[in-house]
Amino acid sequence: MKTINDFAFDLITDELQKAKSKFPQWPTDIIHAAAIVAEEAGELVRAAVQVTYEKKSITQALNEAVHTAATAIRFIENYQRMSGYRVNNTYDKEEYADNG
Repeated sequence: MKTINDFAFDLITDELQKAKSKFPQWPTDIIHAAAIVAEEAGELVRAAVQVTYEKKSITQALNEAVHTAATAIRFIENYQRMSGYRVNNTYDKEEYADNG
């Protein structure tokens, strides 16, 4: 039996693959990349407002949350390529925690 975490991970993974197929290019500058994530988050807020005040289905909010998560993952996957940022090719959890 799948847990809610499994369900969420499956939804996000599927959306991530769709997004990469539909939009294979990702911005190389941090401002445009962050704007894409922010735009998706804004759509999530709009959907939440519609659920709360317009009695729309919560399913749209779930869909927008999945889009936001998938877009945030793309941001993280591509952070090394963003202009002006040079980092080594390894991920150091402690280093991230110190700078995060």
